[in-house]
Amino acid sequence: MDHALSILFLLSSLGVINGFLLALFMLSGKKRTVSEVYFSGLLIAICIRIGKSVYLHFLADIDRLVLQMGLSAGLFVGPFFYLTLRSAIRKEQQFYKKDGQLLAGLFLLTLVVGFVYPYRTFPQYWNQYFIHVIYSVWAICLVGGLYEGMELLRKWIRNPLNRPRQENHLIGLTAGMLFISLTYFFAMYINGITYIWGALGFSLIFYVLLFQWLKNRYWKSSTSVVTGTGTDGITMMKKVDTMMEEQRLFKHPKLKLEDLATQANIGKHQLSRILNQHYPGGFPQYISQWRVREAKRLIGQKHELSLEGIGYESGFNSKSSFYATFKKVVGCTPAQFKKSLENKNSKPLE
Repeated sequence: MDHALSILFLLSSLGVINGFLLALFMLSGKKRTVSEVYFSGLLIAICIRIGKSVYLHFLADIDRLVLQMGLSAGLFVGPFFYLTLRSAIRKEQQFYKKDGQLLAGLFLLTLVVGFVYPYRTFPQYWNQYFIHVIYSVWAICLVGGLYEGMELLRKWIRNPLNRPRQENHLIGLTAGMLFISLTYFFAMYINGITYIWGALGFSLIFYVLLFQWLKNRYWKSSTSVVTGTGTDGITMMKKVDTMMEEQRLFKHPKLKLEDLATQANIGKHQLSRILNQHYPGGFPQYISQWRVREAKRLIGQKHELSLEGIGYESGFNSKSSFYATFKKVVGCTPAQFKKSLENKNSKPLE
């Protein structure tokens, strides 16, 4: 390769190599989240797919097994993107069995098809049939991910300069995946467009996402220097309240202080001081107030729900905690509160 091609090859390969390293690093972490695990899977799948494109572009004479592996990895790009975005937006704290079954089924499918119809022997099947199935799954899951992130995108469009870092990371991930996906789709069906643009785009997008991820996880917010009192503390408290109202974070039963701090772009200890300043019980009391407020609203509006169901809908993780917290905050049980509303509504007009 001449000098220009060597530089192009290097730029195309950088994202692939470092993508693998980042995925392995994230998977080795002790406190990895559900979305980080899925994001690691997305990185591995897309690195294999793009790595195949890079080597095919610069080294045309490669083993067809490499081509088979690259195409097979494309089957996982869409699903991992969808799962990454969904688990991050919904703040999922656990892996769901149906998601594992989906990924396991796709993995088993690639093994069976790859064994029965290897690329080395049946390249026409892969180029004429299998690749269209792979790209269809990719496209369907891409649309599913875009649908999951629709509300997030609306908020970002309305106020792009004052969003939590986690949201900016997800917006960047979505934009990057959309660019890479369209590049591959166009290269597949439109003559003159090459896969190498997807590889180059991924290298650039990778470093942007890496920077955002490091900020989300390790970079302390500059707001942590304030004490949590005075004008700054009140302003940040209003910011947290607005975020809770818009994103309904209190509905997540396993919401933790660090989760809220990440969303609010405030240091964990700083947020704790702010909440303790405004609520004697700190974070637990703050979340309880929001959940009880939601429960009171549902009792008054969702007559078809049972009281236990209302508790779960409001973010409580058990019937006992719902009843105990409600009585402590309101001064009566949920049943008594519901009855008082019914009596009030049934009172005849004078």
